[in-house]
Amino acid sequence: MLSLQTVVLLALMAGLVWLWSDSRGAAERAAAVCRNTCRDLNLQFLDQALALSGLGIARNTDGRLKFLRQFRFEFSTTGADRRQGRVTMLGARVESVLLDQPDGSILIVPPQDGVHRLN
Repeated sequence: MLSLQTVVLLALMAGLVWLWSDSRGAAERAAAVCRNTCRDLNLQFLDQALALSGLGIARNTDGRLKFLRQFRFEFSTTGADRRQGRVTMLGARVESVLLDQPDGSILIVPPQDGVHRLN
């Protein structure tokens, strides 16, 4: 028979595996949004990589608690420069994409009811 300590340890390990898997899925969705946004704005998504820069918990529009993740990425406007961008995810949903440009930042907030694609 399993001891209480073993059950708690197994539950903790399962929770960590779930958090890691959920975070990888969010990072993959965020990378796809960055690629699409850069392509649609004629920018270069550099290094094809994201870095987690923030993790927290927030409520979505239904009042449910979700992980709030912010990822940093780099893009180029000319191919010779490097600029910073940030994408914020609430659960599986993209909350915003922020692109730091020489003449000011661009904030893109996708619609609440669907998948965001720039035209």
